[in-house]
Amino acid sequence: MSAGVRVWLGRDLSRLYVKLVRTGRMENIDFHEEFIRPLQTLGFRFDPGCVAHFIEIDEPREYRLLIRQLEANFDVNRLERNEIRYQLGLEDL
Repeated sequence: MSAGVRVWLGRDLSRLYVKLVRTGRMENIDFHEEFIRPLQTLGFRFDPGCVAHFIEIDEPREYRLLIRQLEANFDVNRLERNEIRYQLGLEDL
């Protein structure tokens, strides 16, 4: 079972945020292997103000690639994904 994540856009729509939402306790090594490492590989950085990881999106089309990569590693909430797609004015993924 993969870890679930919450996704949202920053106010100016240029940052995609990701936060782990997994029930149960994870050991530190599991947290790093299942959550931190895949995000760092994709280029996400930590934002302590939001207590979440983020990545800058230069073009809305970059979102398609990012969300596919996130879905390959995590359970992504479909409603949140579709809301972001709507905010960015994207067609179906």
